[in-house]
Amino acid sequence: MIKRYILIIALITASLNGMAQSWQFGVKGTFNFNWLLNNNLALENMTDKMSFGYSQGASIGFNLHEDNYYNRPCYGFYLEYYYESHNQSYAYCNPVDTLNLNCFSSAVHINMSTIPLLFRAKTESGLYCEMGPQLNLIETVTSDYYSNNNPELNYKGKNTISTYNKTTFSFVFGAGIESKLVGNDWLIETGVRGSYGLQDVKLNSGVTVNKSKTTLADAGVLIGLIYKLNYYHIKRRGH
Repeated sequence: MIKRYILIIALITASLNGMAQSWQFGVKGTFNFNWLLNNNLALENMTDKMSFGYSQGASIGFNLHEDNYYNRPCYGFYLEYYYESHNQSYAYCNPVDTLNLNCFSSAVHINMSTIPLLFRAKTESGLYCEMGPQLNLIETVTSDYYSNNNPELNYKGKNTISTYNKTTFSFVFGAGIESKLVGNDWLIETGVRGSYGLQDVKLNSGVTVNKSKTTLADAGVLIGLIYKLNYYHIKRRGH
């Protein structure tokens, strides 16, 4: 799958070789609000709580310019890789239970690799918007359960990956700005980015009746350090 993405980028680059190009290499990270969206939770009075996660990774991409100057409107394609921690917490308390004897909390922790392939359009000032598909490769899933009144039922770090689809796709969208850090070559990137799952992340066991789709989703802030390499700038300098 990764080789296919790289081949697509290489073919597009070769077909547009008459335009000025700049390659970008970067390291990036995000801090996200996380959700496992599901309208059919296990219990009627179970609610999802605000949850957070993060990701860290690297990117490679190229921009196509009107000419060989840096500060021009352009568009490009980016292949990125992230290792991501995605979390979702839940709470349950029956309103009829005035003593809160049956209240409990639970959480799901997902670690996965994500590979977005993004189309990005940029303005002269460095403002950009981006969108594209993302491949999600789930590596580990663990669950926690805590009840103050029923401690014998408590557990932490229970392996539950067998109930999840290990390979899914999401749609990614975002916006931000690239600002000069050192000269024209080093840039700092700041922005916001979100993703929304296109498939059910939970497997259908065949036991649950009227099972609702569980969707991976997140939104947060992104920051990155980028090195920019202008193709025509190097070519002219070499001559």
